[in-house]
Amino acid sequence: MYKFINELKTILNERLLSIFMYGSKVKYEQYTQKSDINIMVIVDRLCGQDLRNCSRAVKQWCKKGNPPPVFMDKTEWFQSADVYAMEYADIKAAHRILYGQDFVSEIKVEPDNIRLQCELETKNLLMRFRQFYLENANSPSRLKDSFIPLAKTFNAVFKAILRLKFVEVPEEKSDIILKVKEITGLDTEVYEKLLCYKRKQCRMNNHETIDFSDKIVKSLTVLLNYINNM
Repeated sequence: MYKFINELKTILNERLLSIFMYGSKVKYEQYTQKSDINIMVIVDRLCGQDLRNCSRAVKQWCKKGNPPPVFMDKTEWFQSADVYAMEYADIKAAHRILYGQDFVSEIKVEPDNIRLQCELETKNLLMRFRQFYLENANSPSRLKDSFIPLAKTFNAVFKAILRLKFVEVPEEKSDIILKVKEITGLDTEVYEKLLCYKRKQCRMNNHETIDFSDKIVKSLTVLLNYINNM
């Protein structure tokens, strides 16, 4: 990791303002030896040439199993806390400064922005799944392809709901589901099964897949109504 950071320092010089990691890997002490590390790079006056210059170093970083780092201009970083409120809340909850200034602590995430994005994400998810269902209702195998991405978005929405309720977000996804059920009273059976499917702990035949897809539409509708009334 520090080799990558030093390469960015050499390329960007004094315009490299901050590098921090975020996400679940933050809790590991030996994170420098692990892959799948999310990194944010904040640059003063970020331009296209900077991206070209950093491209080779980024490719080497990704070859180690890490997702591509997110590059942002300093002004953009501070102006995006409203539209990316859910993501910024996640970053504030789990991050580690690796180089430069701490721009995370300076960010304030407003609950109204979290609720609005939470509604938007849920509504988009419902609309996309409805459309996908329309196009693939006779193909259970294709429907199953949508289940893992669904689980990821549900988890993000659930974390946002807990934060809006001023409840500490658990680390484990299964615990997040249980906490949402406890706090909101929502039926979380569909979300539990999505997580089970994502972890390859359960399977569905064709008939069960169709029936489950119907339940997804219903559950998303209920969830959206709940968020609208928060």
